[in-house]
Amino acid sequence: MKKLINFCVIGLLAISANAQNVNIVQRSRVPYPGTSNIWGYVDTTNREYALVGANDRLSIVDVTNPDAPVIKFSVPGPNSEWREIRTWGKYAYVTTEGGGGDTNVNLKN
Repeated sequence: MKKLINFCVIGLLAISANAQNVNIVQRSRVPYPGTSNIWGYVDTTNREYALVGANDRLSIVDVTNPDAPVIKFSVPGPNSEWREIRTWGKYAYVTTEGGGGDTNVNLKN
């Protein structure tokens, strides 16, 4: 009986782990050497952006057309494996344990 319960638990875990990939299709890819975080932003004209925390910068990528993402702007920063990004209004706030304090980026279109 114990083997049956273990088998069922393992089966349910496998099913739930795989369920996260249902109905997801990769439409494009923008490679980065070392990415630690990503955040989203929609401007006043409904253009969508991915704010990508790479090892050495914040990269702002226009993903309005998911088949053809465009890197619009990069903000250099200290080299770090961890970069945290959040938005408030039209500003992105970026910080890292690599030093340099807080970087504030005006996202106004």
